[in-house]
Amino acid sequence: MSADGERHEAGGAATHSGTDAGQSKIQNVYKVGFGRWLILWIVFLLLLPFFISMPVMFGMRILHGKFVDAASLGLMAVLLGVALAFLYLQIKAARRTRIELDENEVKLTVPTWRGPTPFGPFIEEKLSYSDIDCVEQRGELYRMMGVVGLRKASCVVTKDGKRIVLGYETEQEDDEPIPFSRIASEVASNAAVSLVNKGAVNVGTQFGAAFGGTPSWDTPPITAKEAGEAQKRARQIFVGMIGGFIVLVIIAIVLSFLPQILELFAAEG
Repeated sequence: MSADGERHEAGGAATHSGTDAGQSKIQNVYKVGFGRWLILWIVFLLLLPFFISMPVMFGMRILHGKFVDAASLGLMAVLLGVALAFLYLQIKAARRTRIELDENEVKLTVPTWRGPTPFGPFIEEKLSYSDIDCVEQRGELYRMMGVVGLRKASCVVTKDGKRIVLGYETEQEDDEPIPFSRIASEVASNAAVSLVNKGAVNVGTQFGAAFGGTPSWDTPPITAKEAGEAQKRARQIFVGMIGGFIVLVIIAIVLSFLPQILELFAAEG
């Protein structure tokens, strides 16, 4: 521990400081560590050159008449571009997100969350605990690749009706870079307000939430039966996607061999 009383915990960095008078003024600062931010940047920079080279490869295939290969490469470029865009948003959020708690107020620098995707502009607020009406949490069900995953969202509601989403966690909360559930509990405790569990709602896909929004926080929670039905629908969609992909692969193979097949028939005729 350093001379000013700072220490770091796993996940978000938590700083505890004491006053010269010996009284314990507690201050917790939660943010993403530099190591995680650096790893995200390294992954982004490794993928970026390949993405930049894709237009050239696409053009070369078009010039050589390899239209099926060009279409496949174009689809890969679109998917990689979307992935890089989402990764960049995570990098920006990792660098700027900061939540600071002290005895009298909470200072927030958080993204504008659209589902679990962090967008701009960033929200910078300084809230006195006396201005907080309650703290709310809910689960949000997202489907991806035939599986429905649960994300837990935490938000602060002020007495003038403003709602600020702190962030999202997966079901494995201990692995999160910033422990938003713990922050929500601390804010509720410091402000002496209720920590309200709003149940769970079915959202859809993360991509859909990013551009279409999430259900209102006043939406009634779903039942266990409805959650099971959502899981079943996700599996059906996944099976349909796999089936469609197989059909496309078969069509691509047939098209790639079609000139040779036509030449063979012409030679025999």
